[in-house]
Amino acid sequence: MRDIERTFEFTGTGGGQRVFYYQADTVNQVLYLQDKFKERGGRNFAARDGAEFQHKPADNTTGNNLKSNEPDPNWIPEEALSNIGDETYKIDPRASSTRRIREYADAPVNEKRNRMILNYQSSDNGARVILTGIDENKDSLHVVLDRVHKSYTLSESSIQAGKYD
Repeated sequence: MRDIERTFEFTGTGGGQRVFYYQADTVNQVLYLQDKFKERGGRNFAARDGAEFQHKPADNTTGNNLKSNEPDPNWIPEEALSNIGDETYKIDPRASSTRRIREYADAPVNEKRNRMILNYQSSDNGARVILTGIDENKDSLHVVLDRVHKSYTLSESSIQAGKYD
């Protein structure tokens, strides 16, 4: 299943929390984010069908990184798409399947979702990440993420995910 269609993160969320699918252009240090929530009528709305859900979609605006009446098929530039690569094949070839390839091929290419384009910078070997950009409401966004080192009772596992021979 495509990651943008996985909606288990919505379960139990409220209070304005949001869940995003992202694609990263690591060459130009740009994140292309799409809200996983879709308005009714979409493929993955069922997880947020309850009346208690408070999220209100943004007003319709225009712009490359903003929500509009019609989805923009070119919201991610061609250069960035070539840097990002095809999500269909971004797993170990041993895990690939015809079912996965068909799911990606049959998926809607240009769904109507809230979108943001954010630039990022990292420092201190990834211990600090700074995100800047404009959200779908045309509000400026500046987020500083600092890694917090915790000491755990259990030692770290020696097994590396995805590297089984």
